[in-house]
Parts: sequence; C-alpha cells; structure tokens
Amino acid sequence: MLKQCNSSWTTAILDYIKEDYSKCLYTYINFQKYGFKNNNFKIWVSLNDQGGITALIARYYTGVHIYCRSDDYIVEDLVFFIRENSPSIVNSTGPIIKRIEVFFTDYTAHYGSVGQVKKIPCVSSKLIEEASLDDMYDIAKLLSEDDGLGRHYDILLLEHQLKERYNEGFGRNYIIKKRGVIVSHCATYAQTNQIGVTSGIFTVPNERGNGYAHQIYCKLCFDLLQEGKEVFAYYYTLQAHRLHEKVGFQVISSWAKLVKDQAFILGK
Repeated sequence: MLKQCNSSWTTAILDYIKEDYSKCLYTYINFQKYGFKNNNFKIWVSLNDQGGITALIARYYTGVHIYCRSDDYIVEDLVFFIRENSPSIVNSTGPIIKRIEVFFTDYTAHYGSVGQVKKIPCVSSKLIEEASLDDMYDIAKLLSEDDGLGRHYDILLLEHQLKERYNEGFGRNYIIKKRGVIVSHCATYAQTNQIGVTSGIFTVPNERGNGYAHQIYCKLCFDLLQEGKEVFAYYYTLQAHRLHEKVGFQVISSWAKLVKDQAFILGK
C-alpha cells in the first residue's frame, strides 16, 4: 500500500534510513532541508500488510528517488507509482532498477556507481570561479545539451532549480570561463552542513584535453572537505569512473537510473 507522508512520519522516515543515507542521498538531504514544507518535494511510503515501511519514494519536481533498506519491497507499489506519476527520471540502487526496468519500455536504464572521496590535494587555479545567479541559464543550457547530465530536463525548469538551490545555499556551481563564455562546470546539486553531493561535471568539446574538468572538480571537492562535509557523487560512464578515480573517489555502492525516452517526454 502506498501512502503519502506528512510531518507525523518524520521519525519513522529517519528511523528507516538510519545510517544508510549513502544509498538515498538526495532523499535524505532534501528531507533534512525541506521536510514537508516544499510543494516540489514529497515523500511516499510503501507499507506491507503489518504497516511496516518497505520503501521510500521521494519526488522532487519531475524526478523520483526510490530507497529500500532490504529486498522485501513491494514491486507492484513501485511500478504503480511510476506509471501514475510518469517522472522524467527514476533513481535507485542497481538491483532495484534492474528489477523494475522490465515494466517500462518507454524508459532507458543506465547503470553506475555511488562514490565517496575523503582526501584530496589542494588545487589552485585563477581560472576557477564560483558562478553567480546570472550564470544559471547558461549552465542549464550547457547541461541540457549533454545526454548524461541534463537531456531529460527542460532548460527553464533546470535553470529554476539551479537558482533555487543557489538562493537557498543548497547548491554551488564552479565554472571556468574563456572570453566570458563558460567552458567548464561542476557543482553540488545538494549540500548540507554534513554532506555535499557533486554532479554536473562538464567541459565543452572544443576545450577538452586541457585538464579543466580535473582542476575544477578537485577544487570543489577540496573546498567541501575543508568545510567538514562528507563528499559523494553518482557516475555512470567509463570516462566518468576514470575521472572520479583520478580525483580520489572510491565506489561504495551501485547506482542506476531510468530515463524517460525523449520521444515520450515530447509527446511524440
């Protein structure tokens, strides 16, 4: 049975996650940040016949995150929720996505890892700057042109989310510009006093090979660690695994996502 949560579920949700937050980072961080006070962030629980929680399903704008502490979750509840809400992307651990992807021919599955970095050398570069609010549209446009980073997002919606995170101190964006144009980018897509989740590593094709991605990413991770945060990232491709390994990340869990095919997003 699916049930949408309200504030009376706060203790039960945190007790269900406990110290396992590395397998549901966005759900955990968004819940710590927003609770039940943001209309764009909502949580449902899947309950067994005894009323026990078998899964958490969090929706933030058009994205969904699924967390199951064990494999006793009710597959039918997960499938029903996705069909009813038609999210642009569904995120969870590899085994969960593997189990449900057969039900969704209009989605494509991508498999990857969750990594954590605990130590990194200091990197100094005069080229690196922290983005301002005025840079968010250009960042959203760059990310939306990349299949792995933001193709499933509407540019204006992504810009809105980036600005919202920036204004709330919930995210930061580091950039390198050449002649006033952004050529490299990375960010925290969620952060608290405890945790930073990095993403959005991107260098425009004609500037690749200059070491910008490594420099800017090391700078971001170094700053987060200096602030006492635990630093995590999600990555999928072989190239991304190599970059994160070079920076110092170690894989701590599998991760995967179902991305709604573009034809279905556009209603074709």
